[in-house]
Amino acid sequence: MVDKSAERIREMFNSLAPCYDRMNRLMTFRQDQRWRRRLVRMALTGAPRPACILDLCAGTGDLALGFAAVARTNDSIIAVDFAEALLERAREKAKVLRNGAVRPECIRADALNMPFDDASFDIVSVGFGVRNFEDLERGLREIHRVLRPGGRLYVLETSHCEIPILRYAVEFYTRRVIPAIGRMISGTQAYGYLRDSAGAFPDRREFSRILEQCGFANVRAVSLSFGAAAIHIGEAGSHDQ
Repeated sequence: MVDKSAERIREMFNSLAPCYDRMNRLMTFRQDQRWRRRLVRMALTGAPRPACILDLCAGTGDLALGFAAVARTNDSIIAVDFAEALLERAREKAKVLRNGAVRPECIRADALNMPFDDASFDIVSVGFGVRNFEDLERGLREIHRVLRPGGRLYVLETSHCEIPILRYAVEFYTRRVIPAIGRMISGTQAYGYLRDSAGAFPDRREFSRILEQCGFANVRAVSLSFGAAAIHIGEAGSHDQ
């Protein structure tokens, strides 16, 4: 079983802050940036304007800044993470936004116990973060709580390649190559945890079932890069259920 205790995860990501972006680019051959842009386009298509957007497990702010790049001046964006060192880098990156751009507000908070009122957001995005929840269903129910009825959750996560020969190659790369590169760059074993947490994450069908169990409707998944990753989408139902 993968150890996802909150303090361990927080300390690990704080220690990874200096190499976090570089490793994301290396691990995905820079595809993570393209996947995030796809999520932003999907999320803002048909979204109410002004939109209240929460980027949860924001890390160094790539998704929040992606929203900021195309947001309208009356949209609001909040980036939440519980690793302060990652948020500091997000704040630094936000400084280069053009004048007049919507600047994400960066808040340190726990995804399982967020400091927001019920029904506060139109959109919640999570990029490579839900697999780190100490309690997956509790985290998803907390997201449902802060979404307005009809608001949408967008989860970008690793997945399983749909083409067998590519799946074997990706699994070898994930299990063998990434931890070795991670040790060289970060000097820690943290990327062994990331390998294990990705391997333990539910497949698309099972995750869709969990989303529905946590109150989300119209659940679907969009495959990316032959299934190496996926964007999972769910619509918040009534808070009375």
